[in-house]
Amino acid sequence: MTLKDHTKSLARKLLEAKSRGERLRVLEDEERRVLKELKREAIEEALELTVERVLGPRWQRREKEGLSPWLCLHCGSRFLSQMRRNGHYRRNLVVGEGVITLWVPQVECKGCGKSIRVEWGILERRFPQGSCKDSLLDRTG
Repeated sequence: MTLKDHTKSLARKLLEAKSRGERLRVLEDEERRVLKELKREAIEEALELTVERVLGPRWQRREKEGLSPWLCLHCGSRFLSQMRRNGHYRRNLVVGEGVITLWVPQVECKGCGKSIRVEWGILERRFPQGSCKDSLLDRTG
């Protein structure tokens, strides 16, 4: 949907609203939806750029040699020549406007075939369900 189509749709909803309060709710809901989408796109782009800075652009044959800031926890390799992109996985993130679903890039070790844990800086590390961190969050939340 183009921005112009989106604006027309919002204008129709505002005209259909029967009261000032309903119009405000329509605007607030739309603001929340747009902010969620903007945050999702910005975070996903930052994650892709993180991988691109280390491994190079997806379309370019990698010429880089050297060490990666990431470590394969299975075989211990840090060599860039042993790392490659391996698709994406879904992850939910809670933001002020609600929950957004992100497509997070995966990096794989060519040597052993295991996933490499990437420290994103933007996302907190996930903990297994039932771990100490989860139970702490349950008690405080």
